[in-house]
Amino acid sequence: MADRMISVALLPLVALAVGCIERDHATNLSRATCPPGQPPVVPPRDEQIACLRDALLAKIDGSPCPGNGCELVTFHPVPALPSATSDGARILLIDEAIVTVAATRFQSRTLDYLARDADGTYRTSDVALAIARDALDVLQAADRFGSPLASEEIDVAGPFAQKFSDVIPNWTGHGMDILPFLEDRIPRAQFVVSEVLLDEALRDPQICRVNSATTREVALQTLEAQLDRTAQSLAGVIQQYAINYVHLSWGTTRAQIGQFVQSRCGATPPNSVLDRIHTAYLGLLRGLAGLSTPVAGQPRPVVMFQAGTGADHDLHVGDIDFLTDCTPFPGRLRVFAGAYTGTDIPAGGSSDPRYVTAFARRTLACNDLLVNVGYTGLFDFRPAPAYFPVSSLGLGVATRPGWPAVSSFANPVGLAYFAYLVDQHPNETVPQLIDRITNRGAKPTVDPLLYGMFPRPSQL
Repeated sequence: MADRMISVALLPLVALAVGCIERDHATNLSRATCPPGQPPVVPPRDEQIACLRDALLAKIDGSPCPGNGCELVTFHPVPALPSATSDGARILLIDEAIVTVAATRFQSRTLDYLARDADGTYRTSDVALAIARDALDVLQAADRFGSPLASEEIDVAGPFAQKFSDVIPNWTGHGMDILPFLEDRIPRAQFVVSEVLLDEALRDPQICRVNSATTREVALQTLEAQLDRTAQSLAGVIQQYAINYVHLSWGTTRAQIGQFVQSRCGATPPNSVLDRIHTAYLGLLRGLAGLSTPVAGQPRPVVMFQAGTGADHDLHVGDIDFLTDCTPFPGRLRVFAGAYTGTDIPAGGSSDPRYVTAFARRTLACNDLLVNVGYTGLFDFRPAPAYFPVSSLGLGVATRPGWPAVSSFANPVGLAYFAYLVDQHPNETVPQLIDRITNRGAKPTVDPLLYGMFPRPSQL
């Protein structure tokens, strides 16, 4: 995964002194005042946002954090209840650095937080965050806004990060921009989240026993049992919350499994062992992608979005080194990054090879969709908002990208694009929608960021 790169000046300070927000306590940060004796008047949405921004900036500016007087609290979020609005748009997201923001800025849209037991079972977790009270107040006030509030609308991330970045837990990492992106681009979605990746079973010390012929079979059976319990427990979560999408910016190759074992155990097992582990992971993915959950009272297949893996050679279907990527099965869309080549892709996407970079072309046999993320590096990108943004805290969007053009960040764009197509074509089945987004298996390159193919909260 790419190393995180954070701008030292994310966003300019914006302060609008509109004088219509109470500031005496966090619970009043997003409540407009009215003259005594007069009925409440709901101001236009842009005025409400301006009032909220003004109050948040005052709270941020007045906080003593991170120095003396910065009060730290232990916060236990209350999971949200499933809403009728999110029916058909519920997402299981497993990634790093997502729980803190999910539990604060997006608490009202987070249905559950999952941990993993040593035996491989995923279960509900009682989240406890040690966080500055003032930072928590700001994040919760943004969450309490009366309608979905996109990161770019609020624009206080720079001042917030400068004041609180040292007093909020675990907010930087691979998923830090993936969660806010999905929250922003699918405003009616609700989420179940976990920071325990599916490769956790490979971190179990017992895995080292696969290097000895005398203990190998027991070790492999233990691993397979762990992955079976992972599959069963996640399937239970998917059914419990009627999850519609599984988002995994995660994959593994034979070489990566070998590196895992080598780094922990000092030796790499035989290829036959790696292949058996690989096959067990393939079974886990296939099982989750084969589920269905009810939407409007009718069963609808779950769709798994998985980031595709790059390669130094041309991949082919059934490639044993890339078994989890190169084995097709229903219910999964494998997404790869189509870096911007300097030529705008048509609005409906295109399978023309001129829109595909040489690096991406090698992966086509083992991917379903290429998504242009709008840049090839920090200093080569299109004007905002036509690139994958930095919006880590859900409080604003940076003026430049922070990630390279890799499939991890194409994957959430692909999921949001699919959710957009679901809303645009409500009478189509999931197989029909998959045919639509993949151009009937022609592996198109698409550019939904360029054409703004997402509902923005300001348009709802």
